Amino acid sequence: MKFKRLILCLSALLIVVMCASCALQTKLPQAYYDDLAKGVTQAKPTMPAFTKPGETEPAQTQAVPDEHQPVTIPIIPAQPEDPAATQVPAEQPTQASVDPAAQPQELPPVETQPVETQPPETQAAVPDVSSWSKEEIISHYVDAVNKTKARTDPFTAHHSESFVADITEITGGDVVKGIANNLIGSVVKPSDEDLNFSGGTAVTGEGETIQPLLPKSSPCTLSPNGVASATATPNGSGYTVNITLVPETVDMNTAPVHNASCIGFLDISSIDISFMTVTSCDVNYSGSTITATINADGYVSEATYVLNMTLNGSAKAGFINGTATFTGYETEVWKFPW
Repeated sequence: MKFKRLILCLSALLIVVMCASCALQTKLPQAYYDDLAKGVTQAKPTMPAFTKPGETEPAQTQAVPDEHQPVTIPIIPAQPEDPAATQVPAEQPTQASVDPAAQPQELPPVETQPVETQPPETQAAVPDVSSWSKEEIISHYVDAVNKTKARTDPFTAHHSESFVADITEITGGDVVKGIANNLIGSVVKPSDEDLNFSGGTAVTGEGETIQPLLPKSSPCTLSPNGVASATATPNGSGYTVNITLVPETVDMNTAPVHNASCIGFLDISSIDISFMTVTSCDVNYSGSTITATINADGYVSEATYVLNMTLNGSAKAGFINGTATFTGYETEVWKFPW
C-alpha cells in the first residue's frame, strides 16, 4: 500500500531540507502563511375542512308516504259455492303484515374481542462480544474486512483521507521549519469523495484503482501477534471493534509487517527526486489504530484507520546535506450504505 499524500509530503520535506542547507549561506525569506480555512422549515400541517352543524335543508312541500305506516286492506268475505256452508273461514289478519326488517330494532350489544398483536420479528441474536478473546476479535474483524472486500455488486462508499504533520527538527532552524510546515500543508491536501464500486474496485479522484477498506489493494492478514490491545462492544444488531497495533520501527527499505497487513505504510522506496538522494530514513509506527463497526450480516459498515508515525530522514544533493524529523498521522474513514 502506497500512501500518495505521505509520499508527496516527504518529497516536499526533502526539498525543503536541501533548501535549508543552502539557507545557512543565502538567507532564505521568512515563512509563508497558511491558507484560509473555511441550515429546513417544515410546512405546518393543515386541518381538514368541515361544515358547521345546524344548517338544514328546507322542508319538502309534498308529503311523502311513510313506508313504515301499516296499511289497512278491506277484507272481502269468501262466497262458498255451497249455500249450506255456515262456517266462517279462518280468521284473517285485518292488516297487512309488516316487514320486521322495516321496523327499528334494538341491536344486541357487540362483544369486543381483544386485538391479537403479532410479536415483533425476531432478529438475529447479538453475539456476546464482551466475552471474546483478542484472538477471536481479530479473527472476526479480518473475516468481516475480507468479506466486504469480496463484494462485487455495485455500491457507493464514502471515503475521506487526511494527513497531519509537525516538523520538530530540521536543518536551518525555525525559519526553515515554518517554510517546511507551510509547504507540506499546501502539498498534502485532504480528500473527501464518494467512490462507485463495481466488481470489487473503484477509481479514486487521483486515478488510483482500489478495493474498499484497508489495505487498499490486498486482503487483510492481521494476526494477534501484531495487536497490542483489542476490544469489542455491542452496537445495535452488530458490534464495534477497537484495535491498537504494536509499535514498529523500520528503515527505508523495510515494510512494517503488522501495519502493512491491515492498514498500509509509507513506501519510501517509491520516492524519485532526480537532484537529490535519500541517504537514510527511519519510520517509527507508534501504535496505529482501527475502529470498525460490523453489522449483523458480517460486513464492515464503517471504519476509521489512524496510521501514527515519526520519521527521521536525511538527504544530500552534491556536497549539500540536510536532515529533518517530523511526527504525523494519516487518517482514513470509510462509510458504506448497508
